[in-house]
Amino acid sequence: MCRVFVASLVITVCCASVCLGQADKRAGNLVPVAPPAQAAPQSQLPSYDPYSPPPPSPKDQFYVFWMIGKILSYPVDQVESLITRLRSRPPATPIATPATAPGTPNPFNSVNWREIPPAPPVR
Repeated sequence: MCRVFVASLVITVCCASVCLGQADKRAGNLVPVAPPAQAAPQSQLPSYDPYSPPPPSPKDQFYVFWMIGKILSYPVDQVESLITRLRSRPPATPIATPATAPGTPNPFNSVNWREIPPAPPVR
């Protein structure tokens, strides 16, 4: 059943790509272009409105992109700082402990070394 579905899907995709790739609409989707002699003349001076605000400077535009970059990179920066902080910790140094004094009880005295411990249960 799965092979039949995959085969029919592949055939459908191939047929759809061939059908959609046909160039029947040659003249319908083209933009007519006038020859250069009949082209409309371009005005030399752009229209300027003295009451409109000045366009943004390149510094303002770059500031916007800088802010967007900071916002998008915030999670990555936080993870990177966490990893750096974890890796920069000094390694643990072992501390020498003194041997037990004669007055303190030995924890190994409670073990009876002459007995064999019971086997784990059989599953």
